[in-house]
Amino acid sequence: MDNVIRLSKFVKNLGIVTTVLFLIIVLVTFVTGNMGVAICFMPFVFLGIALILAYKKQIIVVNEDEIVFSYLVKKTQHIKYNDIRCILMIPLNGRTDVILIDKMYNRLVTLEQVYVNYDILYDTLIKHEIDLVDFGELVEQNKDVSKYVPALNWIEKNFYKSICNENTTIKNMSKTIEKEKRKKTKQFLKALGWILIIADAVAFFIGGKTMLVIFIMVLMITYAVYIKILSIYIYRSHHKKRTRTGVSITIYGCSNSNAFIPEYE
Repeated sequence: MDNVIRLSKFVKNLGIVTTVLFLIIVLVTFVTGNMGVAICFMPFVFLGIALILAYKKQIIVVNEDEIVFSYLVKKTQHIKYNDIRCILMIPLNGRTDVILIDKMYNRLVTLEQVYVNYDILYDTLIKHEIDLVDFGELVEQNKDVSKYVPALNWIEKNFYKSICNENTTIKNMSKTIEKEKRKKTKQFLKALGWILIIADAVAFFIGGKTMLVIFIMVLMITYAVYIKILSIYIYRSHHKKRTRTGVSITIYGCSNSNAFIPEYE
């Protein structure tokens, strides 16, 4: 339907590939009598199914009198156009958060960038004479933005430093939080990489079924990190016109965190 906004097809394709691939592994290991291995790979099958269901169920329906946000887990949200004050764009480091706020300047919903074809929604909002407000531009012009502060989450508030109270103008944008977050992530991935390498070395010396279980756990952890970092990379790539590097993933890539964290100009 023309009035339905869905998640990116990448989500569905990833779900199908994940489900089929790991279901084959589960069936083969089950038939050969390796029940422990089959059980270890079952969570990946459920992960793939969850991605497929998210693509089917998590949608935005743009009706004439309201917008309906349906989620896989959360309760469906109905928002009337009369309840929307404006579309608030909040530029951050490497991305832009887009939210709808109500008449009392509270956040109604965040327009997640994992969806595609938002033009339908934007055209409808413009038709209902709902304004588009650029929070970053207001800050640069030293305008009073204190009324928008209740709509910001803690990440957005911390990004726009110098908030002493809600009645003063937010000043001096800062990249400190993002840099610290990236630094900590690199340190975590390096430590995780060494832990996985040591775990494999120990498993090699132990041998037997314990070795097999440890090898599978290392694979599962690495795959989980892959999905997490890849999702961040895809999310940010929608907001950067020029991306300098991509994501490089290997089984022991955790030992070199720079391979997991894309850098942007």
